[in-house]
Amino acid sequence: MAPKITILKNGRITIAALECAGIGKIAKTTIDLAPYAGERVRIWIDRNGTYSLNKFADHFWQIAELDVPAQVRQAGEKTDADGKVVPTEETLPLDLTGVEISVWPLP
Repeated sequence: MAPKITILKNGRITIAALECAGIGKIAKTTIDLAPYAGERVRIWIDRNGTYSLNKFADHFWQIAELDVPAQVRQAGEKTDADGKVVPTEETLPLDLTGVEISVWPLP
């Protein structure tokens, strides 16, 4: 069975409770993806039934992958104290609507 992922506001997602062979029941969780804006994120399950986004650790099973959109964009230009023209940036709310989330069924 593939995990059910629901997109929430402000860059958060919810993963419904799961049942996984070899692990058992895995609780429903909400993950804030704002710290990962502008990055490709992979979501794993560890052998103890917890979720992980740590790309440097060893995991039991990958359940999802998505590209989190950037929250910063160039908004214009301004002149700094030295008279140099520099770009200005604007922080956008993180909106995951329309982001493709690849999911894999559990063993």
